[in-house]
Amino acid sequence: MRHTWANNVHKNETGRFIRARIALRKELGRKPTKKAVEEKIKAADALFSSTREVLRVELGRLPTKVEVKRKMGAFDYNFDTSVTVDEILRAYDTGEEVRKPQSFHHARLYA
Repeated sequence: MRHTWANNVHKNETGRFIRARIALRKELGRKPTKKAVEEKIKAADALFSSTREVLRVELGRLPTKVEVKRKMGAFDYNFDTSVTVDEILRAYDTGEEVRKPQSFHHARLYA
């Protein structure tokens, strides 16, 4: 059950804030501020949007999400490459993450 839940956090949009927080904690070596997490997500969204616009011009149509992600290459837009299911479980087991939000809205409330 725990592994299923962590797997869902890993692959669903609702877990993006949690994944971003775990990724930033690894990157900074400390607990990130809520503002830092929000800025990281905002920067990823901005890059995604600008890449989508470049592709729209190149293709002459609105690209799919997969096409945009492919164009972005190794950039981890959703923080699902830099954070594993085991790291999500470990963050909860060690108390680095303390709530299991049911939605993105709740994830933001408990950041």
